[in-house]
Amino acid sequence: MRFLSILLLALMMLSSCGRDDEVVSTSDSSMYELPSPSSLGERFSYAFGYLLASSAEREYGHDADLGYIVRGAMDYAEGRVQMSAGEMNQAVIEFQQMQAESNAERTAEKTAENAAAASSFLEANKKRSVVGVTSSGLQYEVVEEGDGKLAKHAEDVEVDYQLTLLDGSIADSSYERGRSSRFSLSSVIPGFAEGIRLMREGSSYRFWIPPELGYGELGAGDSIEPNSLLIFDVHLIEVLD
Repeated sequence: MRFLSILLLALMMLSSCGRDDEVVSTSDSSMYELPSPSSLGERFSYAFGYLLASSAEREYGHDADLGYIVRGAMDYAEGRVQMSAGEMNQAVIEFQQMQAESNAERTAEKTAENAAAASSFLEANKKRSVVGVTSSGLQYEVVEEGDGKLAKHAEDVEVDYQLTLLDGSIADSSYERGRSSRFSLSSVIPGFAEGIRLMREGSSYRFWIPPELGYGELGAGDSIEPNSLLIFDVHLIEVLD
């Protein structure tokens, strides 16, 4: 919504300049050409326009018409306007509403789709002989059993881990960062904490964490969608308490 916030700010500035209701009649004018930007001001202006247009297309797709973005900028530069500030403000508000409704619909569809995919996978996965299932629904596989301290009552641990999603994409990995991670188990998702407490130091486990034991319907950031099944490969290095 950063792009629309810029538009709203611009409209407020336009309104404060006394141009709210004045609609200047327009006439066709040919596009003019500018030389390649050279001064700092020219280079900044070109970069601003380019990034503004690319941001609009990336965030709003075909709902944002780049041709009219350019037309609006040129009309302002030439002292012309086809809509009052009030009309522009209303268009931005209606567009925001349309985008919010569309995003909500897409999120609801993806949330239901991911929940169904997670349920189907877990139902099949639990039938494998190497997979254990806890009373909460967490599924796990012992890849390698260690002989160190049991983490059953642990609060703080040091681990190496990789989080993979159902489509095979890697969402997070201490291995990729090249360093292990330390966690307080009271601050992580329930399925991860429960799985760690099954392990001994030196063990490597794989966890399949159902959405309700993970990030649920909220998801996490851009990479973890609502109701995502989480697949953790974890090596418990040390119980720290």
